[in-house]
Amino acid sequence: MIIESIKDPRFIYLSEQVALMTDDTPGKITKHSCELLAHLLEAHGFDKYRKADRVCIKKCNEFTFEVSFGTNYKNNERGKFVELNVYALVRSKIIADHCKGLNWYWANEGLGGGQLGNLVKPHSWLTWDLSKPERRPKDIGSAYNRIQKIAFPYFENFENAKQLTERFDLEYVIDVDPNAQLQMIMYYFGVERAKEVAEKFLSRHSEIHDEYLEKLNYFADPSAVPSGFRTQAHMLAYLAKRL
Repeated sequence: MIIESIKDPRFIYLSEQVALMTDDTPGKITKHSCELLAHLLEAHGFDKYRKADRVCIKKCNEFTFEVSFGTNYKNNERGKFVELNVYALVRSKIIADHCKGLNWYWANEGLGGGQLGNLVKPHSWLTWDLSKPERRPKDIGSAYNRIQKIAFPYFENFENAKQLTERFDLEYVIDVDPNAQLQMIMYYFGVERAKEVAEKFLSRHSEIHDEYLEKLNYFADPSAVPSGFRTQAHMLAYLAKRL
């Protein structure tokens, strides 16, 4: 959708107000621009906007889809540069709670996503400069269009989550890290399936065997808890010994 074609009266009003902000602080420009984007996203089911965090939220089955807005306060300068960047994130309290119930040490609601530019290849860091009032509606429109072209297809992967999870092999798939993959595998297919996937991963990665054996011995002690950096060998040894 081209932003100039949007006829919604509230959008037109907000767009005009944002364009009229000729000498406002970067904080105020960012605040109102994000509210304008949040309004546009309401039509796509993002019916909750947390103003304090600048996060638009949509519920979908076990998941929460989030479009969040950020800025770099150190680089912003009144009248010269006002940064906007956008993130698409997938969370699931339901899956995290399930994995906590299994005693999975790294149970976490965050399952995937990132800055919009990093969700496509080649990876980049997408930002918009909202400092110029005459360009601001167009730049906001550009951000909105990128959300539709990048974030929405990313979220669609999780709408058929079971089918997506069948693809997981603990390598990076659509920016879902191995820990998130294990959580989704355990939720949809059970712990034994997670162990099968882990064994296949280990067979492909002989370079982590020594660390894996070391961690197996470590977790043989019932009182031992995970410590240090969470590596793949660390997680897979914990999976083998504790679940």
